[in-house]
Amino acid sequence: ANKTTVCAGGTVVFTDASSNAPTNYSWDFGAGASPATAAGVGPHTVTYSTSGTPTVTLVVSNISGSNTNTKTNYISVDPLPSAVGAISGGASVCEGATGNVFTISSVSNASDYTWTVPSGSTITAGMGSTSITVTFGSTAGDITITPSNACGNGTAAILPIALTNSVAPTIFIAATDTTICSGQQVDFTANTTNGGLTPTYVWKINGTPSGSNTATFSTSLLNDQDVVSAELTSSEVCSSANPAISNNVKIEVLSAPSSPSLISGNTSVIQGDIGELYSTSMQNGITYNWNYSGTGVINGSGNSITLDFDVNDLGGDLTVNATNSCGTSDPSAITIAVNPLTTAVQT
Repeated sequence: ANKTTVCAGGTVVFTDASSNAPTNYSWDFGAGASPATAAGVGPHTVTYSTSGTPTVTLVVSNISGSNTNTKTNYISVDPLPSAVGAISGGASVCEGATGNVFTISSVSNASDYTWTVPSGSTITAGMGSTSITVTFGSTAGDITITPSNACGNGTAAILPIALTNSVAPTIFIAATDTTICSGQQVDFTANTTNGGLTPTYVWKINGTPSGSNTATFSTSLLNDQDVVSAELTSSEVCSSANPAISNNVKIEVLSAPSSPSLISGNTSVIQGDIGELYSTSMQNGITYNWNYSGTGVINGSGNSITLDFDVNDLGGDLTVNATNSCGTSDPSAITIAVNPLTTAVQT
C-alpha cells in the first residue's frame, strides 16, 4: 500500500510485489473498501468509507501453484467526526443581550469545534469547546457548530436566532397634593411605559423603601420636605435599563399657625379718634382675623390695621387670630380704654 493510514473517504493505492511471474491475482481489500475485491496485477486504487483496521489479502498463482499473503489490520482508517446533535439555548434573544449560553453534546471522534454567530455578535467564552457564551448585537442570523479532527469536518448543526428589540421602561409619579397638613393622606400614582404585564415597584421615602410594591402608594406619615420616589422593574423579556427610576416629589407639610404675638398699639384713646394703628407679627401663608368688641370700625387686613373709634365708643377688646388651610390659632388680645371727650367749662 502507498500508505497504511487514511481518513474515512480517503484512498489507498495497492501495488503487487509478488515474484516468480504470477499469472492470476485475487485481491480482497477488507471491510469498508470500494472496490472490495479486484483481479489483475493492478495497481488498484481503493476508497475506504468507514473507519476501522481492515485486513488485506492477495492470492497469486501460476502453472506451478499459488501463494496467499494476508496482512491483518493492515490499513488504519481514521473516522470523521460524527454529526452534531441539536444546539441547546434560546432561539429568541434580546438585542444586545449578554451571557447567552449555547451547548451541544460531545461529538464522537471530534477533537475541535468551530462556532459561528450572527454578524455583530461576539463569542466571549468557549470557542473550540462544546459550549459558548455569546453577546448579541442587533442583527439576527444563525449560530452554527462544526466538529472536526485531523481527517476533516463532521456534519454541522444550525440554530436560527431571532432578535427582539430591547425597550427601556420609564416611570413618572404624581401626587394628589404636594402641600399638605400634618397627618394628611397623600396618594401617589405611577405612570409607566414598557413595564410589561407583571411589573414590580419599589416606593421610597427619602431613598428608603416604604414597603409598597404596587402601582399606587398612599401614606399619611410624611414630614415636611420628605421626598417620595419609585423604581420600576419591567417584566418585558427584552427590557433594558432595569430598574427605571422615577422623578422626585417633594412634600411640604404645613402646621396650624401659632397665635399671633402681642398686639402693639395704643390702649388708651379718646372717643372719635381716627386711624389708630394696631399690628402683630407677620406669618407667611396665613390670614389674619381681627375683631373689636367696641363700636369702632376696623380698616384693612393682614398683620396691620387701623381702628376708627366712634364718638360714643366705650372701649373693648381687640383680638386677632391666624388661619391657614390646616387650622386656626388661639387669639391674641388687648383691651382698649376709650376716654370721653373733654367738655369745655362755660364761664
